[in-house]
Amino acid sequence: MWRSLTRLDVSKNTALEYLDCSYNSLTQLDVSKNTALEYLDCSHNSLTQLDVSKNTVLERLLCSYNSLTDINLGSNSALTKLECASNNLTKIDVLGCPNLYNKNIFCDSDVEITREAVVVWDIVTLVITSRSLVEGTVEVYYADTLQPMPQAVYFGLCLPGLFHQV
Repeated sequence: MWRSLTRLDVSKNTALEYLDCSYNSLTQLDVSKNTALEYLDCSHNSLTQLDVSKNTVLERLLCSYNSLTDINLGSNSALTKLECASNNLTKIDVLGCPNLYNKNIFCDSDVEITREAVVVWDIVTLVITSRSLVEGTVEVYYADTLQPMPQAVYFGLCLPGLFHQV
């Protein structure tokens, strides 16, 4: 069922908890003032950007079938369901979403999901991604700067027993 909205202003609805604006022709959606928002379905639109960083109590985000290239979920710790298939995403960072389990993430199979970061000692951070688990690789970063550690350096470190599947 297609609707015909091309613009939607919900900025004055600050107590809004549920928003379904799916199946429209929206190119922009500003939900930054809707800090009580728990459910957002903006799928089947023409969105190229979606900022949900102010929606810290958001539990369900359905944004499939748009043209999103990036989505920042770093402050969405309450998120339990994410649907973001058929966008232009290549990577999704769900490190800040401890309640979001893999079975509740629906996205294209080629999208890399950063799932867990494990701090080892004070100098090394391991970042486990969906691609890491499939390919048997792991990304290692300096813990203080989060800059990638050269492979030669982390192969020289002794890190037995630290790898587990999430």
